[in-house]
Amino acid sequence: MEKQVQSNVTEPQGTETQDNELLTTYGELVVVPDIKLTRSQYSVKGQKYWSYRIVAEFRGRAVTVEFVCRNDVGGYNWLDIVFGSDNEVDFAVQFKKNYDRKTKMMSKSYDYYAVSKDEELDQVLKAPISPSHGSDRAVLDTLLERIEKKYGVSFEG
Repeated sequence: MEKQVQSNVTEPQGTETQDNELLTTYGELVVVPDIKLTRSQYSVKGQKYWSYRIVAEFRGRAVTVEFVCRNDVGGYNWLDIVFGSDNEVDFAVQFKKNYDRKTKMMSKSYDYYAVSKDEELDQVLKAPISPSHGSDRAVLDTLLERIEKKYGVSFEG
């Protein structure tokens, strides 16, 4: 099964923007430019499910990063509402600084979200998601660094 690489640049549609007009923010969430979270349906023993992913290209190869709802089976219902009738939504990150009291060191991490805007209610809908595999997190880190360099921006608030 061949995967297609998606690279859709969309116009900012958020409620706030950072100094660089390329980044759309919703509170502490920053929409990642050039990346859309997509979903596709599949069946197992007659039961229908959705899979969630982003696709990026590295060195001429398509790399898929798959996502799940964090420790929450009921979260898939909310994720379905965030998607609505669309099969792609914005992919957003929230930067976090973590302090380890033992080592007295700071580290950074990101939380990831599927985000859409309900125009009728003028409300942002967001669902927390997590990479399915450890290797997906490494791909995401590299992808975020690439986008920061490309646009001269920072996702670190």
